[in-house]
Amino acid sequence: MEEVHMRARQERLRGHVESWVPSLTYGYHGYIRCDDQTRIPGLVLVNSTSLRKPGGMLSPRERVEFTPVSVLRGVLATDVIAFDDDREAYEGVDPEDDSSYVLAVLRYVNPDRYFGILELPDGRTAFLHFSQLQNPDVPVEPGSSIRCRLEQNRRKQPPRLEAFDAAPTRIGPGRRERAFDDVPFSRSGDELLARALLARERGDFSAAGELYERAMRESPSPRAVLSYAAMRRALGQEKEAARVFESGIRRFPSNPIIHEHAGLLAASVGDFAGAIRLLEHGLTLSRRRAEQSGEKGILLSLARTFNRMADRDGTALKAAIRYYEEASEKFGNRGLPFERDKRNFELARFRHQHYRGNLVVGFLRSAGFEIVRAQMLTDRTTAGDLVVKMNNPELAESYGLPNLMLVCCKFQSEVTLQDLDAFDERIRTWGRDNGCGEGAAVLFMASLSEEIQRILNTRISDRREHCPAIIPISQEEIERKPKTTEQSHLPAAGPSIPQEEIERQAALKKLREALDKWLFQRDLFATNSPVQGDRFFGRTNALARIASAVSGSRAVGIFGLRKVGKTSLLQEFCRRCSISGDVVLYSDLLKLSSERDTNYLYWGLANELRLHSSHLSPDFKWRLGGVFEQFADVPSDFKIELAFDADLRNVLKKIGSTQISPRPKVVLMLDEVERLLPHLHEPGCRGFFEFLSYFRAVCQETKDFTMIVTAANPGIQEAAQFDRRDNPVFNFFEEAYLAAFEESECSEMVAKLGRGMGMRFEAASCSQIFKLTGGHPFITRMFCSYISDVYKAERPRPIMPEMVEALVDRYVDLKGNKDFKEIFERLERDYPEERDLCVALAQAEQPVPFESVDKSSVRHLIEYELVRLEGKAVTLSMDLLRRWLKRNYGDSEGTKRNS
Repeated sequence: MEEVHMRARQERLRGHVESWVPSLTYGYHGYIRCDDQTRIPGLVLVNSTSLRKPGGMLSPRERVEFTPVSVLRGVLATDVIAFDDDREAYEGVDPEDDSSYVLAVLRYVNPDRYFGILELPDGRTAFLHFSQLQNPDVPVEPGSSIRCRLEQNRRKQPPRLEAFDAAPTRIGPGRRERAFDDVPFSRSGDELLARALLARERGDFSAAGELYERAMRESPSPRAVLSYAAMRRALGQEKEAARVFESGIRRFPSNPIIHEHAGLLAASVGDFAGAIRLLEHGLTLSRRRAEQSGEKGILLSLARTFNRMADRDGTALKAAIRYYEEASEKFGNRGLPFERDKRNFELARFRHQHYRGNLVVGFLRSAGFEIVRAQMLTDRTTAGDLVVKMNNPELAESYGLPNLMLVCCKFQSEVTLQDLDAFDERIRTWGRDNGCGEGAAVLFMASLSEEIQRILNTRISDRREHCPAIIPISQEEIERKPKTTEQSHLPAAGPSIPQEEIERQAALKKLREALDKWLFQRDLFATNSPVQGDRFFGRTNALARIASAVSGSRAVGIFGLRKVGKTSLLQEFCRRCSISGDVVLYSDLLKLSSERDTNYLYWGLANELRLHSSHLSPDFKWRLGGVFEQFADVPSDFKIELAFDADLRNVLKKIGSTQISPRPKVVLMLDEVERLLPHLHEPGCRGFFEFLSYFRAVCQETKDFTMIVTAANPGIQEAAQFDRRDNPVFNFFEEAYLAAFEESECSEMVAKLGRGMGMRFEAASCSQIFKLTGGHPFITRMFCSYISDVYKAERPRPIMPEMVEALVDRYVDLKGNKDFKEIFERLERDYPEERDLCVALAQAEQPVPFESVDKSSVRHLIEYELVRLEGKAVTLSMDLLRRWLKRNYGDSEGTKRNS
């Protein structure tokens, strides 16, 4: 059987969008109703992460095609695209754009070898292996219209187009195909073309050429002209292809499509003047016809050709924009149905708006970036944004840069603080929706003022901020000519080194200077806040365990000492739940109001419920959620618990009565749940007993609701009573102690964050840091932050094991008190026996026999990962903790003193 360049075929289904609303955590989400309800009954989830095009949008009632993928609790729609059943939507498609669908005609079928030959509107052919049909078990006949995408298989000689993601369609001929009706149908001519196509597929191009020549003599037709010229062009015989087009134009002088493709051939060999002449004449011919056959396609061909000319001729941008606008204005949404054209249109506007925009695009391309998407801001005169793809692995590795980054170009001469705030917001929204990393972005401007430089420096050095690092590059820097000493390091242009390579190296040098200056002064390790996004590492096992418990409707308690990463884990799981369509109600009880009243919690959770369930139904009658803008607005006699219960049951009823895949859960997340409870001489939060009783009852009533809580210890479910009443959540939660990082997770975090700061941690250094910190996330970050402070002025540089060891005692002396008290104060207050055991282990010169220590204390400390077992002995998990304890609790008097 013939070798085929194949990609794995996946089932494709069709349906329409039922809902599409903003998500608070990651973009948009909603539901699709599948056409084949026997395959996926009811509704299937779709979200921003499952669209084929990052940053794309859907609309209710829009027709879509998708690949179903099995996930926990059902099916998720992935690789989702919108499509149109009208042939006019496909007119003007570029067959070499593998992101767009084309309509082709199946001209030949070989059932024994399981393939067919497609003929494209421009005369080219494509190979279709029937495994690429969405339903390969249904036979297709010659003459069938096939909707597919195309990809060039360059492993074949000569290269050929191959179809994938293919499906038969009933779409009839459109205006463009009716433009071929210059001659009556000829059976003999049709047979000659069919034989020529087969000869092409066999690789017998000599025989194919003879058949085409015969068809041109005996039964000439526009289709014969396009097909013959396409073969010559595919063989690299451009002059022969041009001869065929010239013959076709003489034979059919009023046919616009022949003129169009003759123009595209001319553009492909660099004859842009000839290309524009042919295309513009073809446009005139198309407009003379009754149905303006082929007009949209020729408008797009003109726009694409002028766009290709833009690098050589700046005035061509204006012409490209004019033709794109004409297609859009005349044909509405169908004027620009293809993503590549939409991107090129926006990019042309970006480049044409201001000299600096064109300069920036040239600089980025020289530096090896690919422009993925462009947008002009509402006020087009102020700025525009680009999404760029990093095509330089070494650059990405050296600076810890993401695959996709957001770039802003300011067209105005000045940059203000308000401009920076607005850019921050676009990084979090438009940039994130398009898959951009949120850690760093680039801002191009006229010049870098001292004030903006001061602001950007402050942002980067402020450890409390979670702002992305904005890398400013001025027009002056881009246009700066290399100094004489710098030029000596750049190769001279010549026959062996083209000018493009000189420009590439010069652009890379300027880019590296900016990255060195701004990224290497960051401290990515220093943060006292929960980490999110690309700064969240590891926790694979913990996330999988929690996901399994939630899927099984089991309430989970996540326990661990302060700063071990409970809130970061909870927020990451919150994000994943939202992507799965779950309704997440998150409450950080550290932010509980001074009133310490659970009515405040009900009010906040009701608002969360309304916001996070908008994709389920917009028609709920809300009694509490979103009704009162402020908690103080709630009337004193308002039955807030009953109103919350009504809202929650409405959502649960919707979930229970609708076939939804994956089946969503309402997940209540209470962070630092011990804040609800009475402690020592402090009363609990008003109404806490009824609050916990209510949610336990809901958990027991329905599998569509579950709870996750975090706390330092499992006391919430170990106490038999609260205030002399039986504890409603006694032994209710599945316990999950949050472990420290595995060595691989710890090393990944240290190495990746270090790269983004110009610090290359050697593998041995990462292992040494793991032994010192035991993999505790907070201590690891704080220790590495101290290392970064010491070597801040010497970056970029490698971090060797001896450099790490040289700083251990200094860190313990200068920073240990602050950092270790963050996690040790819980033992100081609640577990004095465990604290004393830690001190004893620190004072011991070697691991202490397990038999000689209190077993319950060891169990607690192992769960908190402060100690570990080595055979039949016990030792501290963190060497840094051991050294700190020896300094601060070195004797019995010291223990009493620090207690």
